[in-house]
Amino acid sequence: MQLFRKYFIWCVLLFQVGFSSAQGEIVANFRLTSFGNEVLLSWDITSGNTCDGISVLKSSDGINFQLTHFISGICGSILEPIPYTYLDENPESGWNFYKIQPGFFDESKILSIEIIDVEKNGHLIRPQPLVDQGRIYFNNNTNKEHTIAIYTAAGNLVFKKLTTLNFFQLTANQLPKGHLFFAIYSTNEGLYNTAGKLIVL
Repeated sequence: MQLFRKYFIWCVLLFQVGFSSAQGEIVANFRLTSFGNEVLLSWDITSGNTCDGISVLKSSDGINFQLTHFISGICGSILEPIPYTYLDENPESGWNFYKIQPGFFDESKILSIEIIDVEKNGHLIRPQPLVDQGRIYFNNNTNKEHTIAIYTAAGNLVFKKLTTLNFFQLTANQLPKGHLFFAIYSTNEGLYNTAGKLIVL
């Protein structure tokens, strides 16, 4: 009787820390969606699977992950898939990598998303320096037509382009090599938006 009681308690503990009766992946429909400078993670724990807590892991390089959020309690259901979400309100500017670990089961696949944060300087250059293709991102939430004017250090205009997007696409072979300066302004009103330095190799 005592042996049966120990066996029963051991089985219950196994169920609580991550026992799964279903086959295949446990984390399904894993998605990332950006909302401004926030990232919404959504996923399902597939039907027939339960686990003790869900860990949301985050990395800036896709290799070294750290715990960024933990959902406590028994997760999932043996009867139906259960959806979960987590809003990362402080992602890094640049690439952010995420994965989900349900209890002690295998981790999900790794998903990544790039966050373009132009709030600090009013613009963001990717990459800097410019070697081949690149973009200069800026604030243009209303999709107004903007102009970029690029100058040499001597003040000579070497490039001009229009866009209604929130970035300008640039090609290095269209520009002289060296340190250049740019200004972005609304085309119709002539209102200044942002300015900065661009390095072309």
